[in-house]
Amino acid sequence: MDRPSGGWFKLNFDGSKLSDGKASFGFVIRNHEGDVQLSGSMPLSGGCSILTSEAWGLREGLRAAKFLGISSLAIERDNLVVINSIRQCWKIPWEISSLIKDSAAEIQKFHVVSIDHCFREANQPAILWPIMGMSFLRLCIVFLLLTLSFLPSSVRML
Repeated sequence: MDRPSGGWFKLNFDGSKLSDGKASFGFVIRNHEGDVQLSGSMPLSGGCSILTSEAWGLREGLRAAKFLGISSLAIERDNLVVINSIRQCWKIPWEISSLIKDSAAEIQKFHVVSIDHCFREANQPAILWPIMGMSFLRLCIVFLLLTLSFLPSSVRML
């Protein structure tokens, strides 16, 4: 999915795990013009898998979108396991089952939601946040209305 239509918002999320075992997640919520409405990142405990960190990103991104009062949300991610687990197309891996169940409950609170797989290149706006999350002690939420002018226009409009 490209930019969401007017009245829609888009949630991109990502997870990261370093070779030293540190893991984190991040998410970005943007409006139909590509402007960031809210973003967040958080480190996770050692031993957390990349799959688990991605599922954390989904759940916390959904909670943040609901906090903003969003009713129409487009969710995109390049991880097919998380996307197809939340779509209920695939059996949910045990290690993320509680996070996916929590996310499914959060999705029910929205008026309308679309859930789509995207290629990694289309998830660029969210990739920065997990890396930043490695340096935080707890969840960091940024309430800024800003444009992603430092990114190429082809990435900003995804």
